[in-house]
Amino acid sequence: MSSKIQSCYLCSKDIPFLSVYLPDKQAIFVGRSADTKITDTQCSRKQVRLYANYDDHKVFIEQVGVRPCGFNGFKTKRGVKFIGQDGDCLELLYGKHAYKIGFTPPPMKNLGNLETHKRLLFDDTEDNEPLAMKKLKLKDNNGDKPDMKDYSNGKWEHFTNNTLFVYTSEGCEGRSKIAAYDMDKTLIKTKSGLEFPRDTNDWELLNLLVPGNLKKYYDDDYKIVVFSNQASLGTAKTPLKDFKLKIEGLVKRIGIPMQVYLAAGQSIYRKPRTGMWDFLLSQMNDNVTVDKEKSFFVGDAAGRPGVPGRKKDHSLADRLFAINLNLTFFTPEEHYFGHKKVSYNAPSFHPKEAIKNTVLYEPQQSKLTLDKQELIVMVGSPGSGKSHFAKIHLKSYHYVNRDTLGNWQKCIMKTNEALAQGKSVVVDNTNPDKNSRQRYLDIAKKHNVSSRCFVMNINKEHIKHNNIFRVLTDSTHQVISDMIINSYLKNFIPPTEDEGFSEIVKINFVPSFKSEEDKKLYEMYLLG
Repeated sequence: MSSKIQSCYLCSKDIPFLSVYLPDKQAIFVGRSADTKITDTQCSRKQVRLYANYDDHKVFIEQVGVRPCGFNGFKTKRGVKFIGQDGDCLELLYGKHAYKIGFTPPPMKNLGNLETHKRLLFDDTEDNEPLAMKKLKLKDNNGDKPDMKDYSNGKWEHFTNNTLFVYTSEGCEGRSKIAAYDMDKTLIKTKSGLEFPRDTNDWELLNLLVPGNLKKYYDDDYKIVVFSNQASLGTAKTPLKDFKLKIEGLVKRIGIPMQVYLAAGQSIYRKPRTGMWDFLLSQMNDNVTVDKEKSFFVGDAAGRPGVPGRKKDHSLADRLFAINLNLTFFTPEEHYFGHKKVSYNAPSFHPKEAIKNTVLYEPQQSKLTLDKQELIVMVGSPGSGKSHFAKIHLKSYHYVNRDTLGNWQKCIMKTNEALAQGKSVVVDNTNPDKNSRQRYLDIAKKHNVSSRCFVMNINKEHIKHNNIFRVLTDSTHQVISDMIINSYLKNFIPPTEDEGFSEIVKINFVPSFKSEEDKKLYEMYLLG
């Protein structure tokens, strides 16, 4: 149990600015003043209201000034209160004038599931002073530790047609424990305050804890690794030469040996796919076996809903990456500041459940093919598996497809010709609405032939998963854009028997795989 709190301060990162004493249970205003030595006119004299409660080890924070403050890397909003703890970072202006909350003596924190994670954020000394506070005392005017070696010299390597770039800094070696991090909004943020960087120079550390945190893990025999998705890397938008300088600058700023993996494009290396991790284990860890139970991954793309002061996460890719690997996962707030685990929006599609399906069609008393002449109208989004199903299970039927014929008019003509010849026909088009389906029903009615509708029973997330899986396993497959899939589903009208169909048959997705490797890939979350 920690000793009774005796004092609380805002400890300034910047040497010219003074630390600010926060009395117990008394509200004070902090901003531009002689007390802080801040002269920045964008900072209000009453920029932020602070109320420290020594009993609860909390500091209540409320932006009062016009411009936003920064709290643990996120913008605040006027009138919205935040609760700070020992070691939290407060910027009087977002991205500027940084302070660290420090109680004396510091309270103990619960910093997550890993015992090592809890231990490493504190020095092994009797006063149990948080590492963050000790680092602030050791930093020089540039924010670097005075005796820190420059590890930015290193080696760049390119793999798999420039879809993976790996930077290994001087002194980086294979280790059995991996401390892995995403980069953007986990190690760094934009200087400009924009959502996305203006250029490769628009970055700064996410908070003051980053260098000390990573160094402590490195000193405890963890290999420090960065896994970052950079889809546009190597294009005019993100020149490779400039981005390499950014990575080297980041490694120099942190000041320890580390390895950085950058996934370009839509390859197997892009998170949440596990290609970068697999490549680390198989090629880049000096044949040292990794202990996953003692390793972890930190990332901001965690699927968290929006809350006051923070937008919802842009994706779920980092959390799913850790789930795919069965790695312990932390958000930056949990990792650096010991915040409690928060809820997140879990994916609606679970690939491991999808492969358990063995029922190909419903109702099961139906038949896929009939002894009498008929017309089957397929209905389903691009990428839903219509063509695969028709070619495998309806081989005896005359096949009509717009992709091969060019337009729906030719499809109508070929359907009419085949029905006139007494053949059964399957129309393998998307047929999203009543009008597109009615054209074929009218032809069948003219020939006095019954019609059935086969509907692909697969949701949007499953379609997109299948689409990426095919891209990763079939070099001839052309990726279908999300825009095309979304547009189809937005305008989709489910078919009914009232349109003139004798039966509506739902076709389920029952996967089959060429290899065990393909099966393992399919069972992963492939989209964030």
